[in-house]
Amino acid sequence: MTRILKIELKRAFCNKLFLISVVIGCLIAITHVGLDTVPLASKLKITNGCYIFSVFDQWIGLKFTFWTSLFFTIFPLLASIPFADSFLVDRKSGYIKNILTRTSKKNYYISKFIAVFLSGGFAVAIPLVFDFYLTSLFIPAVIPDISSGEFPLVANSTWVSIFYTHPFVYVFLYLLLIFVVSGILASVALAFSFIIKYQYVIALTPFLCFLAISFASLFFSDFAMDIRTWIMPQQAVPTEFKYVITEMLILVLFIIFGYFFRGKHDETY
Repeated sequence: MTRILKIELKRAFCNKLFLISVVIGCLIAITHVGLDTVPLASKLKITNGCYIFSVFDQWIGLKFTFWTSLFFTIFPLLASIPFADSFLVDRKSGYIKNILTRTSKKNYYISKFIAVFLSGGFAVAIPLVFDFYLTSLFIPAVIPDISSGEFPLVANSTWVSIFYTHPFVYVFLYLLLIFVVSGILASVALAFSFIIKYQYVIALTPFLCFLAISFASLFFSDFAMDIRTWIMPQQAVPTEFKYVITEMLILVLFIIFGYFFRGKHDETY
């Protein structure tokens, strides 16, 4: 399995689509820093012995701007662009027939899933890390002070105590959550590859699933069901992990039954 996994990872990361996805995300980060962070840096001042701005509330994850909204609306696309349609491409091109002469179906399917998951996660996480780095060049990493009233997290926000005591840990935890969610959304395309025959439509399925969940949340009074409300570190609506776990579990089960189970019994390539 190691050999086929290396091949799939190389295909996922060493291709122009992965680079395009990362560049798009990084361009959003650069624009955010250039238009929002740099002008703010000139206004830095000290109030009661503390900076009133911190990188922890000014990077794109915590600072609510147009660029934040844009990034966390298109992130499923960024996750799917690199490699989400590769399984369908392999099936249509006959590549899968060739690869299955050298490895088992199980090894190929697992390797494909890992490659799609990781490429989707990194395509979204890299621009966020890049934005945090750029923001930190202009805004100091001051430990958030809840008494200042300048930071978005409130008493019932998830991991609020971590944010106000170990903000780097908070940023890491949310980056990890975003990475996992992005990887899962990208992997949803694998299941759809059995029922949709158009490559570009397959690449859009993670984004369409994201929109479908957002649309479905409109029929409920609790907007916390909308992925956009809990995927952003700023927590405009305090994150409730019952929704995170439920929605991710549904998507994972869809991948298991729609991709792994279906693939196990599929003999048509």
